[in-house]
Amino acid sequence: MTSPIVSTQWLAQHLASPALVLLDVSMDKVVGREPLVYSHQVYIPDTQQLSLETQLLDTTSQSANSFPTVERFNSLMVDLGIDEQSTVVIYDNQGIYSSPRAWWIFKTMGFNNVYILDGGLPQWLIEGREVCASVDIARDGGTFTASFQASALVCAGVGGH
Repeated sequence: MTSPIVSTQWLAQHLASPALVLLDVSMDKVVGREPLVYSHQVYIPDTQQLSLETQLLDTTSQSANSFPTVERFNSLMVDLGIDEQSTVVIYDNQGIYSSPRAWWIFKTMGFNNVYILDGGLPQWLIEGREVCASVDIARDGGTFTASFQASALVCAGVGGH
C-alpha cells in the first residue's frame, strides 16, 4: 500500500490477520475543536490502547507532548507485540485527530508498515461495524527495533531559522 490511510472496509477484511496490530491512540484532552463525546467507551475488536499523553512520549522530559526516546519506543514495541512483520493500524475516537501524530512517530522511528484508519472510530460506527467494550491485553514479545529517522523532524533554531 502506498497511502498512509486504510479504509474501514480494508480493516474489516483484515481484522483476523495475525500480523495486524490495531491501536487506539485517542486522547483524553481534545484541543481546538468541539470533542465527540461518547455515552460509553467502545473499541474496534482486537484493539490495544496506546496513549500519546502517557506512553508514546519521553517520560523523563518536562515538556508536554515530548517525542519518545528510541529506548522508550522500543519498549512499547515489545509491550504491544509489534515486530517487523506487523501491520499497524492506528485510529482515534475523534475521526482523525491524534492518529496522525502517532503515525508520524512510528514513521520517524523507522516503522513503515503503519497506517491511519480513514475516519477513525466515528466512521466505523457510522457503518454499523462491530465494536466491543474493552481493549485487548497487550501481546508482549514484539521485536521491532527503532531506527530513528532524524530527517523526519524539523526543528526551529534560535531566531526561527
